[in-house]
Amino acid sequence: MAKALARELWYPIRVCTPHQILRYTLHGKGWELMLSEFPNACFVFDEVHAYDPIVTGFIIATAKLVCELNASCLFLSATMPEFLRQAITSEIVQAQFLFPSSDDELDRQIIDKRRHNVQIQDGTILGNIELILKRVNDSKSTLIVCNHIPSSQRVFAEIQNRGIKDVLLLHSRFCRRDRDAIEKAIQSRLPKVLVATQVVEVSLDVDFEQGFFEPAPIDATIQRLGRVNRKGDRPPANVVIFKEQICSYPIYNKDIVNRSLNELERLTNPLRESDLVKAANQVYQNGYSGEDLQQYNDALNHPLIKRFKERLAAGCHNDWTEEVINKSDG
Repeated sequence: MAKALARELWYPIRVCTPHQILRYTLHGKGWELMLSEFPNACFVFDEVHAYDPIVTGFIIATAKLVCELNASCLFLSATMPEFLRQAITSEIVQAQFLFPSSDDELDRQIIDKRRHNVQIQDGTILGNIELILKRVNDSKSTLIVCNHIPSSQRVFAEIQNRGIKDVLLLHSRFCRRDRDAIEKAIQSRLPKVLVATQVVEVSLDVDFEQGFFEPAPIDATIQRLGRVNRKGDRPPANVVIFKEQICSYPIYNKDIVNRSLNELERLTNPLRESDLVKAANQVYQNGYSGEDLQQYNDALNHPLIKRFKERLAAGCHNDWTEEVINKSDG
């Protein structure tokens, strides 16, 4: 019994989403386990997206808290805007940053690598389905990313109805067993077409020949680009980003999306990795403002995290999900 309990309480390495960590710091059910797991641990936050001010605020507040418990925090990101670095250092004074250097040959090979030709196109994916199908037939593997699950289902059905059988659908509403099976199948052999939502932005190590995306913030778009010509060992791959999404409900800040599209249109193809980093900095050059700034500050100063030690009450838990989980449709 004690041996089994020990396995439940401690893992040398635990891979999870930021929301699973926030479940503890916001006193979700079972939060007491963190009191044994978090002190002296090392947290690696991979790709904190600036477009979500609530989650960003909660993550920085949580990082500050665990540092006070003598833990260490690492933030990894292909694109970390300057304002986000400043936000981290203002809360965690000992924070240090490492960047690729153009003076280092290996670093220079990475930041100068050209993996994509990006085209910004009017209309929606469904409105341009004939163009997409033509290019699908000329390619071995195509990634299509939609912002909403119903949109991905409509695109998937349309492609199947057009006679393409080697097509898979991936989104967050599949049960865990089915989703695991789909992801395993994709990583063992790419289908001719994968229609996916934002779930493709994380975890999957895949390398498609071309892509068609709905509009998204620059940092989310860069993650999607990372699933096309992933290693950059082929000539630059063609990616089309449409200016409109199929579903009218916005899950992203429209201003950030529009600025992202404008910055991408200004870049010269084929894009370098350093071009994308600069574009992300331009999109977020003014940081958060208005409602986004208020949401960020509310999350950063949430009393359950800011006064964590004062509010310890074993056995009491908070329904944290509505506060934290972005009500997206991915």
